[in-house]
Amino acid sequence: MVSEKCFFYNYFYLLIYSSIFSNEVNKIILLSLLLFFLFFKKKQKRINNKVEKYYPEKLVLILFGLIVLSTVIFKPYLKGIDIYLYYLLIPLLFICIKKNGFNFSIIKSIKYFITSILVSIIILLVINLFLNKLTLSINPFFSKYLNLTHVYYGMFVGSANILLLILFLNKEKYLSYTIDFFIFLCFLIILTYIGARMSLIANIVIVIIIIFKKLSISFYKKILLLGLSLFTLFFLFTKTARFTKGTKQIMTIYKSSIKNDKEEIIKNSWLNMYRRYLVTKYTINEFKQHYIFGIGIQNVTTKISSKIKNDGYIHFYPINSHNQFLHFMIGLGIFGFLFFIYLLFYFIKETPNHSVLFIIFFIIIMSTESILVRGKGMSLFFLFTLSFLMNKTLNTLND
Repeated sequence: MVSEKCFFYNYFYLLIYSSIFSNEVNKIILLSLLLFFLFFKKKQKRINNKVEKYYPEKLVLILFGLIVLSTVIFKPYLKGIDIYLYYLLIPLLFICIKKNGFNFSIIKSIKYFITSILVSIIILLVINLFLNKLTLSINPFFSKYLNLTHVYYGMFVGSANILLLILFLNKEKYLSYTIDFFIFLCFLIILTYIGARMSLIANIVIVIIIIFKKLSISFYKKILLLGLSLFTLFFLFTKTARFTKGTKQIMTIYKSSIKNDKEEIIKNSWLNMYRRYLVTKYTINEFKQHYIFGIGIQNVTTKISSKIKNDGYIHFYPINSHNQFLHFMIGLGIFGFLFFIYLLFYFIKETPNHSVLFIIFFIIIMSTESILVRGKGMSLFFLFTLSFLMNKTLNTLND
């Protein structure tokens, strides 16, 4: 008969491993763990009160409550609420883990996750090779066979790199320091190959931060070195086609907005940077009119896009705000937005050791993507963030 601990360990690490693959499978595993705790009768004595703190989990549950409230206030009522179930299920899982005195290894969790990324790369390489889809140029469609855009696959690969760095900074390793270094470079190559710009930039920025903190030189020399590093980074990106294309679009948009040349923007409103510009502009304008309660989290994409189309941008097609902060600001209003900011500050303040780099990575990504309105983004962010916070009280970083 399988012991309770064995069941929990296997399913918890499988939950981590499956996060990059099927959303449905990931949810089934998550629900299985919750059902396990529902029928599990605790045989051990209750653990001390310090360990039983549920404050971070309660914060996530409050955010879920604000999202539900938003969908209740605004029509269409409760539309899309199922998307946000991770805000409910994941904190409930961690409350159950703490309440029943279970434990798990952060290091094992990280290793299972990195393994899943390596497996996914091998799978995608084989599929793309078999279908003759491998190219020597940037390939944003590399990960489509996992039903992931290059942005979300970049989020997973970039996260794996940050977790490798966290292991290294805690004097731990995935396989060996040498092999880990080559895996890190491999992940950077994949990020470059698929064109996941923000994940790549976030990785490089965090590496610069680590080097900056480790160097025992004067503050002024650090500032000089940081400036040179950022300049070099910018110079290298200007040599890539996607970056150059995006930069040119931004400059053209800027000139058109200064001249109030609406016709030029209408003509190019199907292009990526133009769409982002229009969504940002109209989101801010809409927020000025609905800053208290927002427009409803379920209406962010449809309402903003509808206003853009109605203003004559005929080539525009709907996208979300592509900025997590703007998304919650217009969706939940000023109070929901401020609560989300508080949540992030709490996570940064309370996350132990070097693990905070994981949250910094996500915050950088959030500036250009609404990743916490997608199941995979929510799952990955909250699974590891709550694990790191749990590690602070349970001391579970080591095996």
